[in-house]
Amino acid sequence: MNTLKSKISFLCRKKGKNDEKDKNILIRNAFLWVYTVIWILFLFVFLFTAVFRVMSFQIQRDDKMILAAVLVSSGNYQPETGDNIVASIGYSNCLGEIMACSGDSITLGTGKTGLVDCVVYHNRRYFSEEELKAVCKDMKVPEGCILLKSSVSENKNFRIGEIVESKEIIGEVYCMVYPFHMLGRTIEELENI
Repeated sequence: MNTLKSKISFLCRKKGKNDEKDKNILIRNAFLWVYTVIWILFLFVFLFTAVFRVMSFQIQRDDKMILAAVLVSSGNYQPETGDNIVASIGYSNCLGEIMACSGDSITLGTGKTGLVDCVVYHNRRYFSEEELKAVCKDMKVPEGCILLKSSVSENKNFRIGEIVESKEIIGEVYCMVYPFHMLGRTIEELENI
């Protein structure tokens, strides 16, 4: 009888130790999962603040405004002609294609005779080369600036260019993020929204 009692008490003690061990393993595993999730969130936040950004825009189509978003690189970017970029102009963001870099010639004109039909410089529009020559000597993009053609202009036939300082460039556009049916597509397909 004593041996039976001792065996039962031994099994109870052993079971209690195993329960304690199992509880410690569960707590350790839960902590590791939480720790892993926190690191993944940290890396995700770092990736989308230091390396990439998602920039949103409102595009006017007919009588309604449509929201669009693009994925932009946030690293050191050197502007080159033909790149699609996002620039921060005043209190708004501008999405466009670089038409000319600093020192390049500007030509105004309708159709294929000029880079753009109108140039915006220091919040003023210039429709003729005579007006623009007063502020841009020799019709060249000023030093430290670029000529940006808006990709989201309301009138597709009228090309508006804006002279933007290079320091206002946020980064190069990689692809569309929103609307979701445009996810991963290039900025050239923005007109299909």
